[in-house]
Amino acid sequence: MGPGEDCNDANRAINPDAVEICGNDIDENCDGRIARGDCDGDGYAACDGSNTGSCDCDDTDRYVFSDARELCNGRDDNCDGKIDETFNLEGSCTVGIGVCQASAKLVCSPDGYRTLCSGTPAPASPELCDARDNDCDAQVDEDDVCALPLIGIYFECAKPRATDDPTKFTDCQQLDMEGFELRKDGVVVLLSAPKGVLNYDPKAAPYCWHNEGTWQMKSANTLVARLPNPDTGAIEEHLLENVTRKADRLSFSMFDEETRMTRVQEHRLVSANNGGKCNFPTGCRPNPEVCNRQDDDCDGQADNGLTCTFCDADKVDNDKNGKVDEPGEPCAPPPCLRQRPGRQR
Repeated sequence: MGPGEDCNDANRAINPDAVEICGNDIDENCDGRIARGDCDGDGYAACDGSNTGSCDCDDTDRYVFSDARELCNGRDDNCDGKIDETFNLEGSCTVGIGVCQASAKLVCSPDGYRTLCSGTPAPASPELCDARDNDCDAQVDEDDVCALPLIGIYFECAKPRATDDPTKFTDCQQLDMEGFELRKDGVVVLLSAPKGVLNYDPKAAPYCWHNEGTWQMKSANTLVARLPNPDTGAIEEHLLENVTRKADRLSFSMFDEETRMTRVQEHRLVSANNGGKCNFPTGCRPNPEVCNRQDDDCDGQADNGLTCTFCDADKVDNDKNGKVDEPGEPCAPPPCLRQRPGRQR
């Protein structure tokens, strides 16, 4: 048999063009030599059943032998018949913190030296007052989201004009003509001074009006105010953003639909005003006081400043208006409606 000839014509796997396999005592490529020993050069002979110590279970891979470190790579690196046995790939894990936390599975890292938790955290949301980490920053109910807004009466700070002395407006000393009362029950009571009154002092206010609304914090710096339209009474929702609370003031910005611009307001907390003159029952609008057993001027008293006599509980139509015992019915009709003596109808 000469060079380049088939040395085993009965086995098609043996021919001059075959790849020599190391460690099997067969001359696959018919070159007259048999490859034995450490085929991959890792210092370990192939495991052939006669080995009593260390050996190589894959003599084609220099990184696989009996004393190799087991890696997380889906193969038996240390020839013990097990794959990735030192890594808990069946275990579960979590990714993310707070409400963003999600369950996941352990997978091999790209370098094979450790495991990683596969999965995607849930999206974060603005922090709320609910004892949960909504924005997933390892803090719960931070930024005073659970703190009540400052309770009391507020008036908007006046903005100085070019001709004003700026020192008079230091620390929001002067107040504008509009404000609101924020009560503990979450009700917002709107207050306003008479038209044309600037730098309104609530302590000296003889009149004011208000309607009821609600104030709801949506996040640490955003709230929604649901307030009635003073003309129609319909409830309108206003989104107030960039809300900041300090010891004596609230400030926020509000988008004006008519002007399509954002208006910034700062309101200063003021002390209780004149025995609660502007703290009337909700829905009261001041009118001149008349004798009717009602609080017309919204000062908490009925018929104050008037001398009134009533006959509205005698079951008689005293004022001859076709109504019996209506509220505030006088005891007799006006003089012009009384019969003159001796005159018959």
